[in-house]
Amino acid sequence: MNIKRLSLLFVIIFITTYLHANPILLGLRGGNDNSGITLQYYLDKENRVLEGIASLLFPGDNGIEFTGLYEYHFPFSDHEAFGWYIGWGVHLGFYDRPGNTDISLGPDGILGFQYTFENIPLNLSIDWHPGFDIISDYRSRFSNVGISARYVF
Repeated sequence: MNIKRLSLLFVIIFITTYLHANPILLGLRGGNDNSGITLQYYLDKENRVLEGIASLLFPGDNGIEFTGLYEYHFPFSDHEAFGWYIGWGVHLGFYDRPGNTDISLGPDGILGFQYTFENIPLNLSIDWHPGFDIISDYRSRFSNVGISARYVF
């Protein structure tokens, strides 16, 4: 085995060990403006979280949007299963409307509440996820509320 392959194997083992050491949550998000897949990765055991959302946009937009968020999660008092979070990020969307293909890009925010069950690997949350486009003629989304259910790995 040459040095390049050995180095690549070492990097893969290190990355998978590091990723597995922190919680990963994967699930579905349903919202009044978009619905899709949500993935949360805890950067540390404290409160910093990266969240990615891949949303199908409807009706009439025939598009997909990707959102990346950096969040801070906080427990309510001593009960760590129930908490709240706040964060910010960006979105990039691709839309196919009649006679027009559009790209959107803009900032996003998020504010939500979540509950993680202690006996089963399930996390439920409700959030407000406003955002607006700085590139596109699309629109602002200040009324975007969603509910998510995630499996905790």
